[in-house]
Amino acid sequence: QFQQHHNCLSIIREKFYYQHKQQRTHRNHLSTRANDRDSIQDDDISATSNTPDVIDYFERLGVKRTFSISPEQVKSTYKKLMTQYHPDLHHQQQTKVLPEDRNDDLEASDIIHAYQIVSDPHDRALHLLELNGYPLNETDKNLISPELLLTVMEIREEIEDAVASSSASLNDEDDSSNKELKRLYDENRHRIELTCKNLDIAFDDKNFELAKCLVAELQYWNRVEETIREKST
Repeated sequence: QFQQHHNCLSIIREKFYYQHKQQRTHRNHLSTRANDRDSIQDDDISATSNTPDVIDYFERLGVKRTFSISPEQVKSTYKKLMTQYHPDLHHQQQTKVLPEDRNDDLEASDIIHAYQIVSDPHDRALHLLELNGYPLNETDKNLISPELLLTVMEIREEIEDAVASSSASLNDEDDSSNKELKRLYDENRHRIELTCKNLDIAFDDKNFELAKCLVAELQYWNRVEETIREKST
């Protein structure tokens, strides 16, 4: 059902720096939180995750563990939790008696981090892979096809051409380059949406190897979008 460039037959030539940075931050946060939880909470985590040492941030937010979760649902749940645990709210309610072992600063930090992970499609997909025992590692290869890499290179060239055209224009009212960047942006948004739809299908089918390839692809499209945004400012 997917395009041929998802067959994972070529060796990836570009490092996913941002991706690995997010994974390292995620793992560091997990380590810090593990030290602050008691043994009962650790047992609960192990029971709900396929990987014992991974905190399930879907569970932490109280939402279904699925890639297709709506942004509205995640945001609504996040706001409700923050009204319960945000320290500033309880400082204003000094008459309220809280459990001695309750640390609202820690709880709020945990909730915020969970929201950041679950609300972002790329980070959400990485987390789902980790929860299902298929973490994306630096040793993973054969994720991106040469065809996709070539497409990304061509898009970047189009972006640079649009920017160069803008710099060479003597007419301040000439917005053709902005229109071109917007066209490229809209086309890339379509690629992101299509990749997310394919990711939803892959996770539903428990095809985690394919999901890995799609997560890597999504990272490329995200980078293209970031580049267009930077050039548009």
